[in-house]
Amino acid sequence: MKCSGGRLLNYFSYHIKQSKTSYLLISICLLIGITLGIVLHFTSSIGAFFLSDGDQQIFDFVTKDVSLVKFIFTKEGNLLLAFIILFACCLSVYSSFLGYAFFAYQGFIFAASCCQIISTFGLLGIINVVVILIPINLALFGIMAYFTAVSIERALLARKYKMSFKSSFAYKQYYWREICFSVLFGVLFVIIVGVICGIVLQSVSFVVF
Repeated sequence: MKCSGGRLLNYFSYHIKQSKTSYLLISICLLIGITLGIVLHFTSSIGAFFLSDGDQQIFDFVTKDVSLVKFIFTKEGNLLLAFIILFACCLSVYSSFLGYAFFAYQGFIFAASCCQIISTFGLLGIINVVVILIPINLALFGIMAYFTAVSIERALLARKYKMSFKSSFAYKQYYWREICFSVLFGVLFVIIVGVICGIVLQSVSFVVF
């Protein structure tokens, strides 16, 4: 176990070192999106129209407006769609900026949703945002960031060694393993949130939705 844990730690250390630029750009884009979401909420009426589908689904489940099975399948579908979009955006170094733009958009929707919830419900809204939305969305952002960083790393290697599209996937042998790992981890995370956290949230009285 120690040996496996050491290899895993070494891999992530190497991965973060190799992909630090990607993570930095993802973080910057997220912050830009979050900042725009907050600013537009207070300076424009556009902020009042945003509650992300994902956040709405969480609260629909909390208030028992949707079943557990429907909640999980819907969340899984949305997450897989995000993976597909990011995968397509990062097939080439020259299109990877679209992946960063996707994170900016997600940050905007997240911030606008949080601001709208807090404006509507006050203190209870703040509790909901801090206890529910922030932890769940940060975890999903982390999973998607890892997925994106691995994809961009492959694209950069393909350009560096002037490999064809097909051969770049063969060269980066562990690429598919990491992609499958991040997708599987995201799927399991959604199930855990739906089955465990969701059931707990349904019994918490401060959830006002």
